[in-house]
Amino acid sequence: MTFTIGVASFIQNGDALNLDACDITPPFTPGALRGGSHVHVFSAGGTRLSFTYNDHVMHEWDSRQDLRNVGIAVPLRAVTPVKQHPREYDGSYFCLLVSRTHAQPVPGSDQINRAYEGCWVGDRGYQKPDGSWQRWAIAFIGDTLNAQGEKRPEVFIVDLPEALEDYARAGEAPLEGSSVA
Repeated sequence: MTFTIGVASFIQNGDALNLDACDITPPFTPGALRGGSHVHVFSAGGTRLSFTYNDHVMHEWDSRQDLRNVGIAVPLRAVTPVKQHPREYDGSYFCLLVSRTHAQPVPGSDQINRAYEGCWVGDRGYQKPDGSWQRWAIAFIGDTLNAQGEKRPEVFIVDLPEALEDYARAGEAPLEGSSVA
């Protein structure tokens, strides 16, 4: 396994392959990142990758909106953005964020200002109180504010879908992001 700075890659049959695609010009591409990934952690078995992430597009728009997040790369499909900038490139995995951050979290809430130190939960997930198994989950630290407005790191767990195609379904926000927060 080999990594380059800012780009998750690996060696396969002697060739380096990018895991994450990069697309920093609109229209953005679902599954591509718009900035740099770092602190890469493979899941047990090595089929998925978690990482921390900073968004270049948000940084250029307003540096206060460039908040650290946690993302994952899954082997759903290759991502090939239209290349409009020299820093844009293809990736072999589909990437998405699993944390949501806020520049000014509400004190006393679970809103996160900075997400970091992500890791995969268990070799095969974890067992829920009802006895069922959650196969894929990520745990990470998120900085929140207590009721007095003081920073309080908390541990968060995000349950992830089993089926790969579910990762390409948008939730509250578009998978490709937007030009503004």
